[in-house]
Amino acid sequence: MYLLTIKRVLQAIHRQNRSLHFAQWLSMSIRASGVGKWDRSITTVSTSSTLSTVINCMLGHRLSSLPVLNEEGIPVDVICKSDLATALRGISDAQAFFSSCTVEEALSRSGRSRAIFAYENDQVSKMLDILLSTHHSRCIFILNSLQSIVASVSLSDILRYLLYTNDTRPPPSPLVSPLPLPSPPLHSSPSDSIYYCLQHTIFNVSISSASFSSLSQR
Repeated sequence: MYLLTIKRVLQAIHRQNRSLHFAQWLSMSIRASGVGKWDRSITTVSTSSTLSTVINCMLGHRLSSLPVLNEEGIPVDVICKSDLATALRGISDAQAFFSSCTVEEALSRSGRSRAIFAYENDQVSKMLDILLSTHHSRCIFILNSLQSIVASVSLSDILRYLLYTNDTRPPPSPLVSPLPLPSPPLHSSPSDSIYYCLQHTIFNVSISSASFSSLSQR
């Protein structure tokens, strides 16, 4: 079975899209691109916060990750739901553990490297590379020159931006083309290029699934 996720769709788009508009968008600064959630109050936790606080913040704001600040208020990492699950391994009393364990202790149990932040003047391509290479989080937090968090950008934010910004057309038909799709014109619009890549990705997934089913029935 092949699961078509937002991350896999964006990876396919990043590899296959060769349109001029897409290249220009990748070279823009993150702030100038307008993608993500900007100038909003970003919910954070500190290294000394308990996991109970983290869980309440995640559930209360419907978040899957939270930036972690040190004693000076500088972002040092991001704690995600997967970190909570990893920290729980071997724990018999989850409630007591969440009430006593700090964010710093939980992150030390995760066994992963620290999260990477991007800066508002970094190119979109750098942000996208970081997001697509990160396995534990679906969101990246953006800093300004003062090391303050000014935005958050998720995989969903990027896909939504590429599909619908400055374009009011309805989503394309889910029908899969029976033949491989041609490359989009060099000067096609961003949305046209993204539609092509989505169709091409779905086509490849369908072929792979059909081949797997054929082999499994032999």
